[in-house]
Amino acid sequence: MKHQNPLKNIFVLIIISILTIFLSFNCGRKPGIDENADIGGKDNTEFDELFNTTTGQDTKEGSGDEDEVLKLLGLTKQEKTETKQEEAAEQKPSEKDHLEEISALEKEIDTKNLEVQRLTAELENQRRRSNELMTELETERSKTKNVASISAPSSSYRARYENARSEYESRHYSAAINLFEELLAEFPNNSYADNCQYWIGESYYGLGNYTKAITAFEKVFTFPNSNKNDDAQLKLGMCYLRMNEKERAKEEFERLINHYPQSEYVEKARRFLSSLF
Repeated sequence: MKHQNPLKNIFVLIIISILTIFLSFNCGRKPGIDENADIGGKDNTEFDELFNTTTGQDTKEGSGDEDEVLKLLGLTKQEKTETKQEEAAEQKPSEKDHLEEISALEKEIDTKNLEVQRLTAELENQRRRSNELMTELETERSKTKNVASISAPSSSYRARYENARSEYESRHYSAAINLFEELLAEFPNNSYADNCQYWIGESYYGLGNYTKAITAFEKVFTFPNSNKNDDAQLKLGMCYLRMNEKERAKEEFERLINHYPQSEYVEKARRFLSSLF
């Protein structure tokens, strides 16, 4: 397809239109008619017939003349039609332009969606981390509260505690157990509470009830910052040794050595281990 300048095309169309009208007028005139005569009646009818005729020899001659003019101008009827179509196409956006615009908008939407997804994921991570920090903070506050709630023994408490210890030293183990349990029930957060629990285990051990002694010694580890953990660990090994459960005794003595290497009972635990094998 030939592409021509729009201004040139418009100029050509104007020239073609003028030539077409001129040729049609001259080809339609009959010889002998006076151009200066008044037009009316029969002459007027003949004039109308000449210019209103759409078929016949005059039309064919006019069409031939138009073809000849187009040929002289280097154009064909097809090129003329194409020129009009190109001019019409230039006046409105093409379908291709619309498709490209839609495609660009879709890509922009996809980019925005990806950005929204990224920001959503980042926000979720921040929320999860915030929840973890809040949980850790609450745990620390709980620990601080528990430590702060531990009260120092009053003079009356210490008197009762010493009385229970005296019963133990006198080998009145049952009486000692009752006194220590009363102190635990009344003052569970006292700083001597872990000591009371430990001496309950010692009292059961003195009675030869090693099963209850084991249960009592294991409860010592539930008290925060207890100073009786290594004592209770040694006694667990001794209870199993008394029950002739050598493997369990071995495990408890080794745990004492591994978990409390600075304990004063480490050498004693090693002697018990050497006696087992």
